[in-house]
Amino acid sequence: MTTKTTTAERMARKMIESRTTVSLCEMFEATNSTSDEKIMEETMVRGWIMDELQKRNADAFDRWMDCDDMELIDFPSRFFLAPAMI
Repeated sequence: MTTKTTTAERMARKMIESRTTVSLCEMFEATNSTSDEKIMEETMVRGWIMDELQKRNADAFDRWMDCDDMELIDFPSRFFLAPAMI
Protein backbone atom coordinates (compact mmCIF):
# COMPACT_ATOMS: atom_id res chain seq x y z
CA MET A 1 0.00 0.00 0.00
CA THR A 2 1.46 3.34 -1.00
CA THR A 3 1.44 6.52 1.06
CA LYS A 4 -0.94 8.05 -1.47
CA THR A 5 -3.35 5.12 -1.09
CA THR A 6 -3.05 5.19 2.68
CA THR A 7 -3.78 8.92 2.76
CA ALA A 8 -6.74 8.51 0.40
CA GLU A 9 -8.12 5.68 2.51
CA ARG A 10 -7.76 7.69 5.71
CA MET A 11 -9.57 10.62 4.10
CA ALA A 12 -12.36 8.33 2.84
CA ARG A 13 -12.76 6.65 6.22
CA LYS A 14 -12.87 10.05 7.93
CA MET A 15 -15.63 11.16 5.56
CA ILE A 16 -17.55 7.92 6.14
CA GLU A 17 -17.16 8.34 9.90
CA SER A 18 -18.76 11.79 9.70
CA ARG A 19 -21.92 10.53 7.95
CA THR A 20 -25.12 9.57 9.73
CA THR A 21 -26.14 5.93 9.91
CA VAL A 22 -29.01 6.73 7.54
CA SER A 23 -26.54 8.20 5.05
CA LEU A 24 -24.20 5.20 5.35
CA CYS A 25 -27.07 2.80 4.65
CA GLU A 26 -28.11 4.89 1.65
CA MET A 27 -24.53 4.94 0.34
CA PHE A 28 -24.21 1.17 0.71
CA GLU A 29 -27.57 0.51 -0.93
CA ALA A 30 -26.75 2.85 -3.81
CA THR A 31 -24.01 0.42 -4.86
CA ASN A 32 -26.33 -2.60 -5.10
CA SER A 33 -26.25 -2.53 -8.91
CA THR A 34 -22.54 -2.15 -9.32
CA SER A 35 -21.11 -1.84 -12.79
CA ASP A 36 -18.22 -4.14 -13.69
CA GLU A 37 -15.88 -1.22 -14.35
CA LYS A 38 -16.15 0.13 -10.79
CA ILE A 39 -16.58 -3.09 -8.83
CA MET A 40 -13.18 -2.97 -7.09
CA GLU A 41 -13.60 0.61 -5.89
CA GLU A 42 -17.19 0.07 -4.78
CA THR A 43 -16.29 -3.15 -2.98
CA MET A 44 -13.59 -1.27 -1.04
CA VAL A 45 -15.96 1.56 -0.12
CA ARG A 46 -18.64 -0.94 0.92
CA GLY A 47 -16.09 -2.55 3.24
CA TRP A 48 -15.30 0.79 4.85
CA ILE A 49 -19.01 1.50 5.30
CA MET A 50 -19.48 -1.94 6.85
CA ASP A 51 -16.60 -1.28 9.25
CA GLU A 52 -18.24 1.95 10.39
CA LEU A 53 -21.70 0.39 10.73
CA GLN A 54 -20.23 -2.41 12.84
CA LYS A 55 -18.55 0.13 15.14
CA ARG A 56 -21.84 1.94 15.63
CA ASN A 57 -24.10 -1.04 16.29
CA ALA A 58 -22.48 -4.46 16.58
CA ASP A 59 -25.81 -6.20 17.33
CA ALA A 60 -27.46 -4.86 14.17
CA PHE A 61 -24.33 -5.72 12.20
CA ASP A 62 -24.40 -9.31 13.47
CA ARG A 63 -28.11 -9.67 12.56
CA TRP A 64 -27.30 -8.34 9.09
CA MET A 65 -24.35 -10.70 8.57
CA ASP A 66 -26.32 -13.69 9.93
CA CYS A 67 -29.28 -13.01 7.62
CA ASP A 68 -30.09 -15.87 5.25
CA ASP A 69 -32.65 -13.90 3.24
CA MET A 70 -30.87 -12.93 0.00
CA GLU A 71 -33.46 -10.20 -0.61
CA LEU A 72 -32.33 -8.40 2.56
CA ILE A 73 -28.57 -8.86 2.52
CA ASP A 74 -27.92 -5.75 0.37
CA PHE A 75 -30.11 -3.56 2.58
CA PRO A 76 -28.40 -2.64 5.85
CA SER A 77 -31.13 -0.10 6.53
CA ARG A 78 -33.47 -2.99 7.34
CA PHE A 79 -31.18 -3.89 10.25
CA PHE A 80 -29.77 -0.56 11.40
CA LEU A 81 -32.78 1.70 10.97
CA ALA A 82 -35.65 -0.67 11.78
CA PRO A 83 -34.17 -3.52 13.88
CA ALA A 84 -37.50 -4.49 15.39
CA MET A 85 -38.73 -5.55 11.94
CA ILE A 86 -36.03 -8.23 11.47
